Amino acid sequence: IITVGATGMTYPYEIESYSSYNDWGIGRYVFRTNKPDICAPGNFAGITGTSYSTPLVTATIALICDYRPYLKTRQHTVKAILAASTGKETRKYVSDQNDFAIYGAGIVDARAAIWLIKRERFTYQTGSISARGEIKRYEMEVSSSDTRMRVALAYANRVEYSQDGNHLNVNLLNGYIGKLDLEVYDPNGNLVAACYSENLSRNANLKIVEFMPNGVYGDYTIKITVVQRAVYSSNDTINFGVAWR
Repeated sequence: IITVGATGMTYPYEIESYSSYNDWGIGRYVFRTNKPDICAPGNFAGITGTSYSTPLVTATIALICDYRPYLKTRQHTVKAILAASTGKETRKYVSDQNDFAIYGAGIVDARAAIWLIKRERFTYQTGSISARGEIKRYEMEVSSSDTRMRVALAYANRVEYSQDGNHLNVNLLNGYIGKLDLEVYDPNGNLVAACYSENLSRNANLKIVEFMPNGVYGDYTIKITVVQRAVYSSNDTINFGVAWR
């Protein structure tokens, strides 16, 4: 699921008054998620609405899947690609900023998304979590041509439902999307960016960080740590995607 907000048509693409978002509403409080995930301009021939911004995101996803058809079955990677390819010049749309609750990852950028894919700046993972504390690591190359770097993690845990459609043993106040922490280390082993699940406001299943290389180039390490699998689920399968630009 990707939720879309609407902005104005010109820079700085301010959120429109009709475009809803949750600060401490039901989505954030119960499911520990943010919305929207991403924004797009919401105006067509003088008519406004999120119904006009959503097709821009949908069309970008269609371009992504046309360029790399295997991404059709790797939805979390597609979501991470969308989030990593938005504007990164201001740090406005990262998880530790207040505007993240309003804009999510920021304004969709189809050209940047295809650029990211062309350079293979993404990965995906689907598998079993052996235990809390399991760690996955990925290498991302940072060259002298890179300035501010942006890393996005999108994920979800499977949850179980009974035959009548009711969630088994559900306790909504605990949420049940699972928790993953995101960290980035430079080639010297120094932590340069992180987003942790311990802070409720950052405990969404879309996490975004940015950092400046500051002259340190080479292979950076993206570290993803399993903090908690989905609450009230015995299914340990987790799906996540990572992308960077």
